[in-house]
Formats: sequence, C-alpha cells, structure tokens
Amino acid sequence: MSDKLYKIYNWIELKIEEQKVIKPLEIFLKIIKKLIVLIFLSKVILRYHFYKKKPIVFGENKIVVSLTSFPGRISKVWLTLNSIEHQTIVPSKICLYLSNEEFPQGYASLPSRLKRYVDRGLEIIFVKDNLRSHLKYFYAFQTFKESYIVTVDDDLYYPKDTIERLLKLNNKFPASICANLSNEIVYEEGCFLSYLKWKKAAPFSSCKFNLALGVGGVLYPPTSRPVQLFQKTKIRSLAYYADDLWLKAIQIINDIEVAVGESFPHPMVIPSTQKISLKKINSQNDILNDEQWEKLNKHFDLIHFF
Repeated sequence: MSDKLYKIYNWIELKIEEQKVIKPLEIFLKIIKKLIVLIFLSKVILRYHFYKKKPIVFGENKIVVSLTSFPGRISKVWLTLNSIEHQTIVPSKICLYLSNEEFPQGYASLPSRLKRYVDRGLEIIFVKDNLRSHLKYFYAFQTFKESYIVTVDDDLYYPKDTIERLLKLNNKFPASICANLSNEIVYEEGCFLSYLKWKKAAPFSSCKFNLALGVGGVLYPPTSRPVQLFQKTKIRSLAYYADDLWLKAIQIINDIEVAVGESFPHPMVIPSTQKISLKKINSQNDILNDEQWEKLNKHFDLIHFF
C-alpha cells in the first residue's frame, strides 16, 4: 500500500512539475497529493506508537547519515528519521547537527519524540556556529573522515531505497559524489545561464557539470571533501543560503565529479515544514540562487573550468 501511495504521489508531482495540466486539474491534483501525504504519514505515526522500537542504527558499514534542522522544523524532524530507520540499508550512525544559537537551552528544548530517537541510537550534536543548511555536512565531513556521508533534508520522508540507490551508484562511480537527483549546469558563450535554465542531468552520468541536489539525498565518499569546504567566512559571504551551490563550486575547482542515478521518486514533503524554507527564500525567480552563483563564479572564476 505504501509503495502504491508513493507512486501516485510522484506521478502527481511530475505532472505538476511539467505544467501540462490545466489550472483546475492542477488544484485538484494538489488536494489529492495532500490527502496521500496525510494517509501515508498517519500509517507512519501508528507504526511509531504501536510497533516494537528497535535501534535505528547498527553495523559497521561506515555509512553515516547527517542532517540539520532549526526551531521551525524540529518538531517534525522525527518523521525524516523514521524514513531513515526503515531504509533497506541502515546506516551505522545518524547525526543531527543543531546550532546553539538557535537552541540556546540545548537538549532540554527538544521535543519528546526526537529524544526517543536518541535512546535508539541518534546522535545530536550542538555546535557553536549557525551555518544554516551547511551544518548537515560541515562537521560530519571533518569528524568521520573515513566514512561515507549521506546528507538528507529535514522536511522530507524518504523512499526506503534512498541509501541503497546511492550505494549502487557509488559502485558504478566510486570516485564521484553520488546523487539521486541532479541538475546539469548550463552555460553559453562563456557565461552561465540562469539557475532556472539548468536542466535535469542525464541518468547514469558522472561529470563536473552535474549539481547534486540535497533534496534527494547525496552520498559523499571519503575522497570528496577538500579543505576549501570549511571556510566559514566565505560560506557566509558567498553562499550562506545555498549549501548545494557552495559544495558545487568547491567540487569544480577540485575537479570532483557528481554522478546521478536513474529516475528517483521525489521524497514526500512533510506537512507544515515549508512555512520557512530555503526553497521559499530562493523562489523569487531564483534571484538569490543566481546572485550567490555569480558571487561564487567571480570569486573562484568557475567559468574558467568549463
């Protein structure tokens, strides 16, 4: 039943994204999509309360799932964790990085559902810096140097084969960063086109033009973390609201490729998590994305590498 709901959800998502339906039908499809999410997550909540709660991490597979969150989403992040604990391949660690600035009362301020995951293996790490979405990779990359880091977003319920797909892709492209979803950077006559004109990357491709999209989950092998990533001042001045673009810029200047797999179903958006989001910040004609990419281009002369 859950797999069928996911398929219907993603069929609707695709139709809306392609903008091939008339407005009344689009409104109807969005209502159906919301109902599907409510039905699906109601099953998740029932399973959470009534099924035996096993450890969410085990084994020595050197796979670390890393994510971050903020006060506006912290009450729902347990749902993302629930999707990770039910993966076909379970990680050896799950780390949630939170900023002391946003959570001044620390562990005491966290919701009880999230605390229950700590009892089952979740590691919550409070850090001094507020690097926003960059927290999902910044400290994990430096702490778990020999592990494969899989980053995920805190507002999504992931398909159960998310990690499995990334590992299969890594087997095919072991030197590449592996993404379930990716766009291809487009440029013409020595200039980058607007972010809105970047297109979906070709499946089963690996190249420097591919931009890994964090929304689908991204796997970073130990060899893909150059020291330039950890420049806090530059992160704040060049790409504070765009971790994907910052990561891409550093990958380009270090000649690191990004591989993308076959068609991946978009993770299910958790209700009430989009009131404050980078997507909304960047959605004003994607002006902010373009501005940040232009800053990165000027600073690193990125077009020179294409």
